[in-house]
Amino acid sequence: MIKKLNVSFGVILTSIALGLNFAPIFMAQCGGSWTVLILACIGIFCIKYQQNDIKFTFAIEQECSSNMLMLVCLIVYYTSVIIGALRWDFAWETESHVVKTHVINLLGLVMGLFFVVNKQYSRWAAYMSIPFLLLSTYWLNRYVSMTGESAKFALSEFEGAFGSSSNWQVFGMQVFIILGLLMDEKNIIIKILGFLVLLLLYRSIFLCGFATPIGLLIIAHGVLGVIFFFFSKTTRYSKILKLIIPIPLVIGALYAFIAIGTMDENDKRFSDIQYRFKQFREDWRGGGYDYNAGQSRFELINISIAAFKQAPIFGVGGVYPTSTKHTTGGHQSMFDFFGLYGVVGGGAYILFIILCLKNSIVKYRRQQSWFAASQISVTVMFIIGGLVNPCWVGMPVTILFFYGQPFMISPAIESMWRRMMKSEQWQIGSKLQKGRYLSS
Repeated sequence: MIKKLNVSFGVILTSIALGLNFAPIFMAQCGGSWTVLILACIGIFCIKYQQNDIKFTFAIEQECSSNMLMLVCLIVYYTSVIIGALRWDFAWETESHVVKTHVINLLGLVMGLFFVVNKQYSRWAAYMSIPFLLLSTYWLNRYVSMTGESAKFALSEFEGAFGSSSNWQVFGMQVFIILGLLMDEKNIIIKILGFLVLLLLYRSIFLCGFATPIGLLIIAHGVLGVIFFFFSKTTRYSKILKLIIPIPLVIGALYAFIAIGTMDENDKRFSDIQYRFKQFREDWRGGGYDYNAGQSRFELINISIAAFKQAPIFGVGGVYPTSTKHTTGGHQSMFDFFGLYGVVGGGAYILFIILCLKNSIVKYRRQQSWFAASQISVTVMFIIGGLVNPCWVGMPVTILFFYGQPFMISPAIESMWRRMMKSEQWQIGSKLQKGRYLSS
């Protein structure tokens, strides 16, 4: 019991640390990213050293061996990031937040690896984010009801108190994770209360004023339908479900995409997203802007391609995405990464992303759960977000690692882990006992 409490305390602390990112106003009041970093470090320390060293180490070791190629890709990528920053005389005074962000990402990676073999902790760690999501929802709805405008306009008035497009992307990613958990939830009371909360969270996303997070959330529902149709196991009853479930999800996603573009443009709560969706539907080349007026953000891709041509192997270097010292477009992560880090660093990250999607699909085909399906949708949200926005850095990466968990574990290791958790040898807690168990 003590061991479980110690592990739980560490997971609680880490979940609180990362949950703060879902409520930017509250996080700012609590000390910002420094608080997130410190709490996450303490949480992982508690998990590892308070009588659970063997348990934690075993989980990380097995996950590292099962995902060695992914880790190599990340090592190459982060090496390129460090070299790229040093090549441009990294200024700690103005760009220290980039370092903190990458450290938080790596802490999220460690916890994500731990959660893959500790699904019970993963479940309620995700549920623990709900209070922070609701806190942000309360402030957002209060602002909208007072001003009649979307939260996007608060960026200039309150210095981004309600977050940026990237913040609302992770909000949507987390909402979808919770949706998957609730679909699998066996407790009917938790399920009902959870879906009532989800209605509030969905409403908040549509009031955020940013078109990209809304578009990604819509796409995620369509992806969920496609996943169920192509990858769910076929049984006598599931043949019918393969049609009943995907059709409303896919058709609903298409309808939402069209309907938003036809909303009342005079309603300031939705006028900006209405304009973006309408423009994208009329001419996708504008990326949500008037292409004929030369407003296409896709033109920024050409800047990144030009930078890539200057240094195709190792890139031109720089600090992404806030630095003004590089010559990339700064708005589409995938193209920017090739421009900044070349084929070596950018290619390694692209391969990592492909492995994330592959692992998520394999996990779903093995587990056949809504939670695993939602993790695929979250991975797709992350990928597409990086194609249109600078979203392959910062909090979206942490959410992908911590909650999306796009890592693989072999069935044999997973079975061994379940038996170990039931074994009394874990209560002894010695490396000798661990060695005897593994050799037996």
